Amino acid sequence: MPRRLMGQFFRAYCVHRSSSTGYNKAALTVAYEEGRPCYPPQGIDALVKGIDLTSYTHPSREKKGRSASSTLTTTTTNVRYHLLDMAAGTGMLTRDIFKYLEQEKHEVSTLRVAAVEPVQAMRETFSSLYPHVKLFNGTARNIPLEDACVERIVVGQGFHWFSNAASLCELARVLTPGGYLGLVWRTRDTTVPWIQELEDLIAPYYALGGGTPRQQTGEWREVFNESSFFTQLVNISSPRDPTMITSTIDVTLRSLLAHVLSLSVISCLARSEQQTVLAEVEAIFKRERERAPSDSDFSDAYANAGNQVKMRIVCEVYYARKND
Repeated sequence: MPRRLMGQFFRAYCVHRSSSTGYNKAALTVAYEEGRPCYPPQGIDALVKGIDLTSYTHPSREKKGRSASSTLTTTTTNVRYHLLDMAAGTGMLTRDIFKYLEQEKHEVSTLRVAAVEPVQAMRETFSSLYPHVKLFNGTARNIPLEDACVERIVVGQGFHWFSNAASLCELARVLTPGGYLGLVWRTRDTTVPWIQELEDLIAPYYALGGGTPRQQTGEWREVFNESSFFTQLVNISSPRDPTMITSTIDVTLRSLLAHVLSLSVISCLARSEQQTVLAEVEAIFKRERERAPSDSDFSDAYANAGNQVKMRIVCEVYYARKND
């Protein structure tokens, strides 16, 4: 089977080895929680508004100025969940959505949320952190929910793992007519020199074993061009857009090592090879810390940063709607 078709097969019918092997470790979920940054509030704001979630959390508000197409048109009586977090991992996106809604004074007590996650270790962590959310063992091609029972699906850091026609069909199956599919990623900003060094270290591992899917390639978009289930994908923010969503976070050596170890292609390496990679990461960190403040993109911020570096994050947000 040609490599390209082999990749399509695994994305459609399997949980990728890098994900199932790398993430299915209790120690890795600890690194995942510690090393993965929160989604920027601006990114969550764009996602929540893009999928019209606030129309539910403020159900009594009159939606002045909204077009008829901006609200859900379903008349089904089968709706069980207002929001489904697909490929939910340890629950970071669910957490940040709830946090945002609460900070913005939205009503969340009756918001019915479910999550689907195929990796057992991730599910265990999710359940311990968010026991009030209904969690299912499933994949994007086999969602254990009935037809048209979800109004909105969100996928954080995950759609590139299953960007294929079979999965898109299954996502459409559980969505109500006119329902929303929201996609969000936060990635390291490689326009920052030390982050580009980190990327140069990590990138070759994604090419091993026939290749591991990455959001940065943009290949995941192709499935929407061929699908009749969804409207055109709407890009709310883009790295090529001067209004892109960015944030900057303080990163210690410990949290940076946890961040790199949380990457699937690193977490599934042999321990000796992991140690080699992490040693290189430590060297990159130390070189950045030793830079003179006048040479830094964040000179003012570095003055009292202590044993930290500044990591700039880019957040991309997209949505599409299921055709009626």
